[in-house]
Amino acid sequence: MGQQQILLIVLTVILVGIAIIVGTQIFRAQAADSNLDAVCADIIIFANRAQMHYRRPLAMGGGGESFASLTATAIGIAYLTTQPTNDNGAYSIIVAGTATSVTLQGVGLNDADGDGTYATATIQVWPDSTDLTVISR
Repeated sequence: MGQQQILLIVLTVILVGIAIIVGTQIFRAQAADSNLDAVCADIIIFANRAQMHYRRPLAMGGGGESFASLTATAIGIAYLTTQPTNDNGAYSIIVAGTATSVTLQGVGLNDADGDGTYATATIQVWPDSTDLTVISR
């Protein structure tokens, strides 16, 4: 083989290696974004359930125009879901409900990008609105 052919083979191997590395990094970033999207979607569902709980009368097992029964315990989150952990993340009430609001948190279960942080989002819920905040990706 001539030197030119060897040089082309070496360059090809280097380019393929770089393409593989870049592709892997893009895949990991996409997986991290997907996990964050799933956690946000789940926590929005739980926020809607909290608003339904707020509106449901006490006689029907609801909050009776209050979020106070949504405590930052397993009993409190049980009003919103029977499974506070799923394939996307783990969900909890981080600020116990008051008469006017409650704050929920979702933490992803997948550290897809390998940086040691998990997708985390919180949502503050009021009777007529919500405020979603992404803490980390």
